[in-house]
Parts: sequence; C-alpha cells; structure tokens
Amino acid sequence: MKAIRLSEAQYQRLINFISKSFREDQGRLVRLNQPGYGPHDFFYEAQSKYHLFQTCNAWTGAALREAGVKVSWWTPLESCVFFYLP
Repeated sequence: MKAIRLSEAQYQRLINFISKSFREDQGRLVRLNQPGYGPHDFFYEAQSKYHLFQTCNAWTGAALREAGVKVSWWTPLESCVFFYLP
C-alpha cells in the first residue's frame, strides 16, 4: 500500500472513473447476489468484464492514469501499478 497525493481535479477524475465503472439500473448500482469478504461488504455489477487483459490491477492502472498519476502503460500485475509511485 502506498499513499499518493492528488489535486482536487485529479481526485475528481478518479472518482468519475470509479463511478463510471459500475453498472446502474434506474440510477442505482446493481448489487450482485453473492457473499462479500465479510458481513458488511458487497460486490456490484461492473461495466466491463474481468479477463486476462482486464484484471483488477489493469483497472487500477487505468483509474490512476485517468487521474494523471504516472503508472506503467499496462498494469496486469501489482508491481506495474507501483513501479513509478514514490
């Protein structure tokens, strides 16, 4: 885990990216009917599908890139996400 500093504009771009990642139905997030990691967390339907080239690390890299944070051009692994972070 690393802390990064974002300007207000970068933070807004990051929030917009995350918000657009979820599928909505009638203005509400679509919650999946499966257990989370604990009793107080849930999974939600995404706009895209998870696959070899769209991993959680690739999504994180895309989100940070959208916010203007320097990360590797492709981030299939966590080391690619963290490589340029201070």
